[in-house]
Amino acid sequence: MVVVLSEKAFIFNFVSLKLIEQVETFPNPLGLVALSAAEKPASKIICLPSTEKGQLKVLNYVVDKSIDLAIMAHDNTEIGAIAVNNDGTLIASASVRGHIIKIFSTDGGDLVQELKRGNSKADISGIVFHPTQHIIACTSSNKSIHLFEISKAIDKCIQLRQYGFTNKDLAKNVEAKNSKSGMSWMKVLNKYWDSDLCLSKIKLDCDSKTVGFDAKNNRLTVVSNDRSIFFVDIPGE
Repeated sequence: MVVVLSEKAFIFNFVSLKLIEQVETFPNPLGLVALSAAEKPASKIICLPSTEKGQLKVLNYVVDKSIDLAIMAHDNTEIGAIAVNNDGTLIASASVRGHIIKIFSTDGGDLVQELKRGNSKADISGIVFHPTQHIIACTSSNKSIHLFEISKAIDKCIQLRQYGFTNKDLAKNVEAKNSKSGMSWMKVLNKYWDSDLCLSKIKLDCDSKTVGFDAKNNRLTVVSNDRSIFFVDIPGE
């Protein structure tokens, strides 16, 4: 369990509620924190803003002791959003500018992919990894939800022999490469869809929204601030 304050975070053992660690952070008014959420993740990761502007602190827990890794993610720019995939092997982050999303390996802290959201400034409100497919979704203060393939990140991690990546990931990536046109299937899903060379996006006429991947029904679920719900079906693997 993680309790985030403005300039520090407390990590507790959820069973005993014993304080494991107290971590100093850069001023964190958004309460940014991300954790590996799988029942048995490859790495038990907690990611927070570090004490330096633009830097990520990655805590990899073995029993109740953490291995500390610092990643300079966004030079001289504050962190605006953080996400960790379910297995604790990848981190996605964006600065407060909201132009670029960067993907890092949690093993060595290597930058394995950069994703361009757009040229206009936007407050990225959330980044979500698909639990089984090589896709992430991004919401922002703009009216679009952006979706990206992260196959290049998986390829790079496999090449670098990063912990938590296996031949199964490689086989899944080969399948994705052999598909007809990557994410082109998304263009036909609904009238809100649009795409360009850099990314694919869903346009919704609402300012505030939350998204999540529904792995059981294989779809993207979008909930807007006015209580509207949208579903985008995703073909099976």
